[in-house]
Amino acid sequence: MIEDERSPVLKYFKPDHEIVTYKTKEDIVKKVNYFLKNEKKRLKIVANAKKKYLNKFTSKYYWSGIL
Repeated sequence: MIEDERSPVLKYFKPDHEIVTYKTKEDIVKKVNYFLKNEKKRLKIVANAKKKYLNKFTSKYYWSGIL
């Protein structure tokens, strides 16, 4: 996932560990090109994000925070 560095999603995911952020149009192009060439790094960020999502954003987790 690539998000603007001001995105509220950053409350839930760590930049450069679980999500990629950008500042400008030029920055997003640069980062997309970088991650297209660096599959290992891209897949590591994807795996980290997936792990967090599956552990922290389940219905059980959601409802335990409300109830």
